Amino acid sequence: MSDHVVKPLPPVVDLLTRAWNGYKRRLRSIITVYAWASVGLLGVTAACAVLFAVPAIAFPPVTVVAAALGAVAFIVGMFVTGLFFQSASLEVATRDGVTPMEAFARAKKDWVAFTWTGVWTSTISLLAFGLFIIPGLVLMPAMRLAQYAFKADGKRDADAVFHTHAAIRGRWWAVVWRMLVFGFLVGIVPQVLDSAAPSADLRDVVRASDVASMLAQAAYAFFLAGPLALVFGAELYKDVSSTAPAAAPAAAGKSAKTWTAVAIAGGIVGVAAVVATVVFLGPALLVSFRSSLN
Repeated sequence: MSDHVVKPLPPVVDLLTRAWNGYKRRLRSIITVYAWASVGLLGVTAACAVLFAVPAIAFPPVTVVAAALGAVAFIVGMFVTGLFFQSASLEVATRDGVTPMEAFARAKKDWVAFTWTGVWTSTISLLAFGLFIIPGLVLMPAMRLAQYAFKADGKRDADAVFHTHAAIRGRWWAVVWRMLVFGFLVGIVPQVLDSAAPSADLRDVVRASDVASMLAQAAYAFFLAGPLALVFGAELYKDVSSTAPAAAPAAAGKSAKTWTAVAIAGGIVGVAAVVATVVFLGPALLVSFRSSLN
């Protein structure tokens, strides 16, 4: 049998069933991590408010500097905290029997590598999309599953994307189709909740129903859609990696060279587009801005 034989993925129903069963087994741990994540993100927001908003109010001359520093600190803080809790969430979502404390300990140990892998994945995908969109779409399923390659197979940096892309090779539509089916199923409930809100002419009278609908959607995302999506991704990655062609490791090396070239080309196109925009539209925008000041 050829090493390049494309193996079919398990049926969609089987994947969804395993995801649902895994969700039920791991829900308590995932919710616990989610709860601590909410506290952590609120803590970052509060810290930025205290450190930068208060001085800005007390000392108006430093308002601009404080606002700029506060914005940078908030973005960096949310990025760092978000990745840490994302890593911990993946720990409890991809394995049975992992406690929240164990998940946090592993996330702390792997934080630098996980963050660097996220940076690589984001950079490659951004540059690939910069090359006329299509390369980014081709790489999209691999980007979505790269974090599971990190957790399950220890793939680091850009190799997480290339390894996953090679495993998906020849089955791109089968993987995307499963993602679309899952997205459709979890997306039905929010639409139902939104349609259950009162009509426009009644909303001025019954405001409480809007709040109830928003709370219901938030609870749905927190307790069902979010945790289930993590488990679904883990199960989908298991299917992809367990049925990957024998030639996938070698293909990953070739994929790395190809997509690195695509990323570089996308970066060049992106920079050229920015330069062209500045050169051709910059003067007109500057004139318009000056006119608005007069």
